Amino acid sequence: MRRRFLIAEQVGVTACAAVLTIAVAVGAASPAHAEFLDFGGTLTVNGTNTPNIFSETDPLTSGSEPIDGGALTLTVSTVGAAGGGEWAIFTFQTTSGLLAGNQTGNWEMGINQVPIVTPALLAGFYLDWGVSGTLTSPTSDAGNNLPIETNPVTGSGSVYGQGYAISLTTDFGGAGVISANYGSTLTSWGFDPSAVNEFQMGFLLDPVPEPVSLALLGTGLAGLGLARRKRAR
Repeated sequence: MRRRFLIAEQVGVTACAAVLTIAVAVGAASPAHAEFLDFGGTLTVNGTNTPNIFSETDPLTSGSEPIDGGALTLTVSTVGAAGGGEWAIFTFQTTSGLLAGNQTGNWEMGINQVPIVTPALLAGFYLDWGVSGTLTSPTSDAGNNLPIETNPVTGSGSVYGQGYAISLTTDFGGAGVISANYGSTLTSWGFDPSAVNEFQMGFLLDPVPEPVSLALLGTGLAGLGLARRKRAR
């Protein structure tokens, strides 16, 4: 039995937890909500036992597109989040039949090189399986990496997630955002492979805070102004 979930940054992605901590501390403002995904670009999708084995490059569109020769439909949608962020949601559903071709075999699904139009912070994610449009609540904790939590988009129902534990900044001007690949036997997570025909991954993209240098400069100028006012008194 194999369990694996990987989130990895692509070309140009840099971790900057310290930068984010300082920026938040000095009150960096978030811009108004805007689309982060580069619709019109392409992404790479791969699957094993989903129900087939495939790897292909597909258009990134807002809405539904057939993939894997029509065996699956990929639906991409976005939902605005607090602070100018956005949930990017990728839903895979079979056009007929079950999601696992081999109900007892290992199952994998992944997306790679998802393009964005503006730098973003990957602030959280969730994943879950479903039946005909309805997500199925997990029945067992998957450990520290994938605890059960309330669906962060709908506010109801349970999904596997990690809240805000992920902190990666994409700063490459739209070259790609993340790769995300999940692999397991569905029964090991408490899902019924004889019923499941849908898989969903959601990623919270937040605006990148103002550069630390500008934030610190603003703080310094504010302090300078205060000192001048004190001298004037």
